[in-house]
Amino acid sequence: MLNKVLLFAFLIVVFGACTKPPMHTANFELNEQGWHKDSVFTSSVEVTDTVRPYNFFLHLRHSAKYPYANCYFFVETQLPNTTVIDTVECFVAKPSGEWIGSGLGDILDNKYIFKFNKRFPIGGLYTFNIKQGMRDTLLPAIVNVGLSIELNPEQ
Repeated sequence: MLNKVLLFAFLIVVFGACTKPPMHTANFELNEQGWHKDSVFTSSVEVTDTVRPYNFFLHLRHSAKYPYANCYFFVETQLPNTTVIDTVECFVAKPSGEWIGSGLGDILDNKYIFKFNKRFPIGGLYTFNIKQGMRDTLLPAIVNVGLSIELNPEQ
């Protein structure tokens, strides 16, 4: 029995080590009042790899009191030589009203890909500015917002 437990633990360590950590990750906690339309979350990363493709993700954690089925983000990416602005719509509920995210209790986590298989055009400092793009001045029930950049696993 002990051998089976040790083998199982060994396999978890080996397979867990095979997953690559994100190249960059940033998470921003919000206060209980909500996400104000003027609040900008900023994260920077120094890029040296311009050969391999990456996937870009937005993360959204919200409570079950969130009043909408979607959330709009404005993502401004400042490259070393230009600026790109993306408007990203993320659905948090199905048309039936059922939440899409996973989680425990009334807090749900969602992960959305907004750029797939993209290479950084040049090396240098990249800065990401994230704002909520909803009509509300204060967007309620948002707990956490995040960004991650991960090596495309197909490479």
